[in-house]
Amino acid sequence: MFAGVFWDVSLTRSWCMASTFVLLSGAALGGAPGCSARDPEHGLSGLTATTARNATYENDFSDSGHVELQDGRFTEPVAEGSAGWLTVNLEETADGDLDGDGMTDIAAVLVTRPGGSGVFYSVHALLWRPEEAIRAGSVFLGDRIRLQSVRIEGALITLQLLDRRDHESYADEPTVPVIRRFLLRDGGLAELAAP
Repeated sequence: MFAGVFWDVSLTRSWCMASTFVLLSGAALGGAPGCSARDPEHGLSGLTATTARNATYENDFSDSGHVELQDGRFTEPVAEGSAGWLTVNLEETADGDLDGDGMTDIAAVLVTRPGGSGVFYSVHALLWRPEEAIRAGSVFLGDRIRLQSVRIEGALITLQLLDRRDHESYADEPTVPVIRRFLLRDGGLAELAAP
């Protein structure tokens, strides 16, 4: 399912239907910190990891419908008087030029723990535009998987993960290597077929 950084679909607290998690939202991150840093190695200016670590993302597990990361983390009680906490963390970022404009863009992997047993991973694309970062799409990756790496190669976001076989329980350790690749297409992130 194509997606945007914002969680726009009404979700149940279980997040069990991965194919309907997120839809595109073309909103901008105006004034986000780190948007105009220069990459000393490549001489490019554009986004930095700081942009993603302090961005605001919609998330239906939050009472307000969104989460504002502060230094890569967000927390709030699951419900008033509850001992459980919703936490969202920035797991990892990669930088590169996703749209071919010569500026540094970001791929960010977020992990949401809504207070139960689920640990939900998603990948998000942020594109550089003058003085702002544009949210260009996101895709749900899985529950209780293990991220090994994320990188941008040309226009592709490539993730290496460990997942489970279809018959395995979420209680089982993820051991199956999986490579997933995404590119920008039709206003969102599109997943390419496995190589």
